[in-house]
Order: sequence, then structure tokens, then C-alpha cells
Amino acid sequence: TILMALAALTLAVTCKKIKTKMKTIADHVGVKPPTVTAMIRQLENMALITYTKKTGVCLTKDGNREA
Repeated sequence: TILMALAALTLAVTCKKIKTKMKTIADHVGVKPPTVTAMIRQLENMALITYTKKTGVCLTKDGNREA
């Protein structure tokens, strides 16, 4: 589910100038990178994360609250 993925991201993601790759998250969660990419898009549309190729994935304030 989305909330389970978000909780997993709290363990896999940090926003302290460390770029988080989709493969890193996929390995941590135990899925394939395309699955992570789809989930990232969904979470971003819900304003729970931000994602750019330069900075990677970061939880928003709402994302941290939900996780």
C-alpha cells in the first residue's frame, strides 16, 4: 500500500544532500526499480514526497507526518 511504501521510504531516504537512487530504494523495499518509480510518482502526486534527479527523493512535512 501507499502508506507502507511511505514508511519504507522513511528508512531508506534522507535529504541531507545524499541522492537516493531508485535502485537503492527498490533493494531496501524488496521490489524492482520500475515499481519504485511508479510509487514515487504516486506519492509525489499526493504531495508526500519531492523528487528530482539532482536531489533524489525527500519526504515532505506531510510525508513525514503520514509515515
